[in-house]
Amino acid sequence: MATVITFLIIAANCVVIYFVSFLAVGGDGSSDGVSTVRIAGFTWVAVTAVFALYQCSKEKGSVGVLITTLTLPVAYIVVSVATMVWSATEHLLIQVEPIPPQIAGICKSGGPKFLNVPSSPIHSIAFSWEADFDRARFSYLNKDSRKFGRFRFLEDIEFPQSVWFMERRFFSGVGVSADEHWPYMRRPNGGVFVGAAELTADALVSYEFIKLSKPKARNAYELTDITVTDRRTGQVLATLRYPVDAFNSPVCGETSPGEVNIAEFIFKAIGAVPK
Repeated sequence: MATVITFLIIAANCVVIYFVSFLAVGGDGSSDGVSTVRIAGFTWVAVTAVFALYQCSKEKGSVGVLITTLTLPVAYIVVSVATMVWSATEHLLIQVEPIPPQIAGICKSGGPKFLNVPSSPIHSIAFSWEADFDRARFSYLNKDSRKFGRFRFLEDIEFPQSVWFMERRFFSGVGVSADEHWPYMRRPNGGVFVGAAELTADALVSYEFIKLSKPKARNAYELTDITVTDRRTGQVLATLRYPVDAFNSPVCGETSPGEVNIAEFIFKAIGAVPK
């Protein structure tokens, strides 16, 4: 009887491995992770199954049932611990890794620069970035990963009263129905997003993201360039340049010690007073 139960549990373990493997599909649709999970999972189940059935053959059926019952829980614990150790090790190595000369050079000329003052009051802001990047939604970062509000989104910013509305690239996840297809969205100060056919704001905040590291580098640095322009005159009001590391923490270019507050930088550039 114990042998039958052991076979049933082995079969159940295989079914679980099969379906759980689909969770390993890559963000780009790659199935490499699925294959890896199945190969490792089925191998582990096979090894423990052989050992469990051997115990059953020695009239130790309860031991065999216990082994097959613990097969997946033990695997889960081992993988979880290994993942945490790996992540902690990677994080430590990144923290002690010296800043590359390329990044150090950027840091010398990075940070906020306020170049001109608007010729007349600015009452609206438009945000623009490449279609493949939605990270420009971040309005605030800091170096302390334990600090509450490490990231803030444009949708959550409280704009000064002098800013009547903001505009950005269309994104169906914030207030606008997925059935609607607009090139842009507009949000009145204190209101909700609605579709917009074109950008009409006084100021334009443009973003550019540049990868600075090789794809397989341990610390994948990326440079963010932000330019604030008066759309009415074409005059550049301010620029902000800062590199971030693999944990999206700013390496330098802070607007104040330890943090990059993009919202405050923009408000200062257009001459608005934050709430």
